[in-house]
Amino acid sequence: MVVTGTESTGKSTLVAELSGGLGWPAVPETARLLVDELGRSLEPGDLPRLASLYRGRRAGALRQARRRDVPGILLDTDLYSSWAYARHYMGSVPDWLKRSARRGAADLYLFCEPDIPLVPDSGQRGTAADRSQVNRILSTLLEEERLRVFSVSGSRTQRVRLAMQAITELLAGGANAETPGPQ
Repeated sequence: MVVTGTESTGKSTLVAELSGGLGWPAVPETARLLVDELGRSLEPGDLPRLASLYRGRRAGALRQARRRDVPGILLDTDLYSSWAYARHYMGSVPDWLKRSARRGAADLYLFCEPDIPLVPDSGQRGTAADRSQVNRILSTLLEEERLRVFSVSGSRTQRVRLAMQAITELLAGGANAETPGPQ
């Protein structure tokens, strides 16, 4: 499962809540970790490292899920988010990033709606207008890629309830939450 959305929409909080409740391994937002490490905003030359770090953390979480014998992992964003941000802030998206995002597509995208206030975060946050534009880009991208998306909005409690409902429905349908979706 991927918890996705634009900046400051409660993704990390939702991942923590779901991981704690389900006992599934969680992967923190790789872009945020890289921004913190570099001490600056990401640049086009950082995308290969970002993708590599993301893939390594995802693979580690999948191994952990197998050891725990749990049906899934929770990702705080994935390479589709990087695709949307690259399109908005860098003006283009490398073909290799598109291929990598598609190869790692998840079974379910929990899309956090931007109905909570934008909280500034040094080195990573844009303006409210940027947030709105990236939200449209990401939403459209997930739709165009024909990924399974479930919108979560409202209070923290409502978001957790909606996300749990979507996960329960997916698992009841027999899909394995570890298996990537469309290729």
